[in-house]
Amino acid sequence: MQFCDWWIDGRIPIKSNVYVNVTVNSAQNFVSKAIETWMYLTEKNKSIATNLLYLYSKSGSLEWDWERFQLECIVFDACSKIGMERAKIKKERYPKHFNVICEAFGLEHNKQWFDIFIKLRTDLFHEALWDGGQPNTFRSSDSFFSPYHFRKFNHRLITAIFANSSAYTKSKWWLLHHDQFDV
Repeated sequence: MQFCDWWIDGRIPIKSNVYVNVTVNSAQNFVSKAIETWMYLTEKNKSIATNLLYLYSKSGSLEWDWERFQLECIVFDACSKIGMERAKIKKERYPKHFNVICEAFGLEHNKQWFDIFIKLRTDLFHEALWDGGQPNTFRSSDSFFSPYHFRKFNHRLITAIFANSSAYTKSKWWLLHHDQFDV
């Protein structure tokens, strides 16, 4: 589902690729809090939020790990823009960026994965290298799993920005299992 005047962009996932168990009550709580947050966003941040949610959805349908990772980086940067304004904190550059966001929104910190994200992002965005090599080729287990972990981190960040800190947003995002969406 998308806005009537947007172009059809390609594939969409049929099954969820976020891997969370959502109850009706949690979904209702999240939507109520998200609407309240939305009402206080500036018009520019509403546009950013709409676009980041679109790109987050699109990321789940891409085939290549480097493409999914690239969109997750964009989603994180857009979340950071809205989140830092919402939390009234000064924008930091990488690598402090992750620390500031985790502290502001009560997210679990994982230095090992953040270091991997930063290295992969820097190489991809500035040198067109994916994990030291060519995109569309298998590189390492870190580059294979990074889009999955980044996606789970971003899902918690989006949830925290729009519905505040919760048991779900405070949970470990780098574990490969289904999480309970307690908001």
